[in-house]
Amino acid sequence: MKVAILSHNRPHYLKQVLDSVKEQTYQDYEITLFQDGVVNAYSWRKTAYYNDVFDCITMFKEMFPTSSVYESDSNIGICENWRMAEQTMFIKKGYDEVLFLEDDLILSKHYFQTMANMFDEFRDDPSIGFFNAYSENKEEGNDSSMKKMGHLWSYGTTKQSWQQRQTFFDKYYEIVSGKDYAYRPVDKIYELYNDYSANLNVAHSQDGAKCVAMMLSEQIKVSTSRNLAKYIGAEGFHATQQFYDSMGFGDMPVYEDGPLTKFNIDKEKIRSELKKEYCK
Repeated sequence: MKVAILSHNRPHYLKQVLDSVKEQTYQDYEITLFQDGVVNAYSWRKTAYYNDVFDCITMFKEMFPTSSVYESDSNIGICENWRMAEQTMFIKKGYDEVLFLEDDLILSKHYFQTMANMFDEFRDDPSIGFFNAYSENKEEGNDSSMKKMGHLWSYGTTKQSWQQRQTFFDKYYEIVSGKDYAYRPVDKIYELYNDYSANLNVAHSQDGAKCVAMMLSEQIKVSTSRNLAKYIGAEGFHATQQFYDSMGFGDMPVYEDGPLTKFNIDKEKIRSELKKEYCK
């Protein structure tokens, strides 16, 4: 399994995530780090401390000495770092499927095995755009039932489904690239959303745009009903301690009894829920 992890300025989070990767029961994986830089390439805004970025890279190299690191010379922002990761994994390296991780989701030791099982289940299904094993449920879910995915944290996807989403996402990327992502032109993003009949309540972030692209490509995003991970991102670009506490992320139970092997999906129910969320 090919794995990409994206990082910026939170070595204290990244360490916990990498520790959980090392503990995976499924060991047939190749991991690559995509590390953003310190000073923004477009606004000259300082976005991180040099020591934090250095610690992220050093830590990764010490834990995975044979793995590749793609380090940005400057800060290119979340969207362009994600773009670099996707282009590198799918185009430059030519992989057909990838598990993308962020630096703030600690994985159950059975996460990779469950994701490998899900790739076996979904790789030939063009209707499944994103899938993961993190339900965001506050109570224990069912071992086999799938639900609508929430945030795009730690998901698997195929090159084919990714390519289908680029028809729309390329238009979003044209708007936000070449400028500080923190100052992206929100009005132009919502003009684009409106042109494609997207719900104007959808976030103007790159994750929001990916979900619009997903719907336009007639795909859905699904998650297990069990949490096989723990979100720790109380501090970050889009995160605050208040939001973290209000959502109860720290109290969500983590399933550790073994990998999941059955994935029952009511596609039409999930598609209907996603349409209400993302489409007019």
